[in-house]
Amino acid sequence: QRISAAKLQTLPKLWVEGNQALTALSLPSLAGLRSLSVRDNPKLPTCSLAPLAALDDPPFTVTGSGNDDTATCP
Repeated sequence: QRISAAKLQTLPKLWVEGNQALTALSLPSLAGLRSLSVRDNPKLPTCSLAPLAALDDPPFTVTGSGNDDTATCP
């Protein structure tokens, strides 16, 4: 399962929690985000969250746990 929002540019908060089938989160146009919580998605590679965590829109908080820490990202 994949969440994709190609044209989404700003979002105050994003919470993606408890999706047992989620394998990808694609938000390529997102440039503004203040709070990110991605937890308990066991098939979602943790490394895929790096682009979201790198968004520069302080103050910014990141919460993540229970995702796939062993997966590799392209």
